[in-house]
Amino acid sequence: MTDRRRPRRPSRATRQVSLHLPPAVLAEVEQLANGSSRNAVLVALIEEALRYAVEHQHASLLEAAVERTIRQSVAAHIGRLGDLLVRAVLDSDETRRLVLTLLVKEIGPDQTRMFRREAHSASWQRLKEPLAVPPEHHGTWPATPARS
Repeated sequence: MTDRRRPRRPSRATRQVSLHLPPAVLAEVEQLANGSSRNAVLVALIEEALRYAVEHQHASLLEAAVERTIRQSVAAHIGRLGDLLVRAVLDSDETRRLVLTLLVKEIGPDQTRMFRREAHSASWQRLKEPLAVPPEHHGTWPATPARS
């Protein structure tokens, strides 16, 4: 028996299409081709355009994931900072009350009241002063100078 079917041609990896370009676009393509194949330049441009859409979608997904992660992380840190702030306020108030009680017992209520007013006034003045700027070389606050 003989096989009367025609032999199959191997399938091509590419297909031919016609493309009509405006003269200005064709001139740009020829400039990019720089003497080589216009077809290769056009294929590369089309592939890049198709990849761009996918990369843009991936970038949008990544951006949303990063924003969500940052939001969750910031919320956790803010919660922790809030806890630390409450502790600091409670400790500060407890210390103030203890010091005032000790001062009243040692020097009397009138002298304590005067010291408290002076301390309060000095604290408000200090709040109005600008903060020191950390040095540029390390980005850290300077160490407290050692007392001699």
